[in-house]
Amino acid sequence: MSEVSNPVRDRSDRLPLSLGDQLVGTWTLVGPDDGAEGLLLVTPDGYAAVQLADTDAAAPLASAGPVRLDEGAGTLTFDLPAAALTERLGAEHQVTIEGDELRLQRDGAALTWRRAEGADRAA
Repeated sequence: MSEVSNPVRDRSDRLPLSLGDQLVGTWTLVGPDDGAEGLLLVTPDGYAAVQLADTDAAAPLASAGPVRLDEGAGTLTFDLPAAALTERLGAEHQVTIEGDELRLQRDGAALTWRRAEGADRAA
């Protein structure tokens, strides 16, 4: 049997994940607590798919398109073709991530998302 030339390292010495790496994944809407439901998927190559449904809406709003993250400014800009969704979601947001909670804030209002159960973070 051959010897292992590169022993497995403790992962605790890894650099912290960038904001972009933390953002990648699947998120479920948890706030504001107005009865709305939502799902947000952010891909590593800069795209997002989002679905929002109000309790009083006839049908959910859904769209997909590119997103731009400015890590220095901490902003995320959605470029979604669905005008109704962009009106509801907005275009540019301040982004904060703490643990499994994502906050997208703009114009004094915030959407709070929680990482979906079983969804992996970027490794």
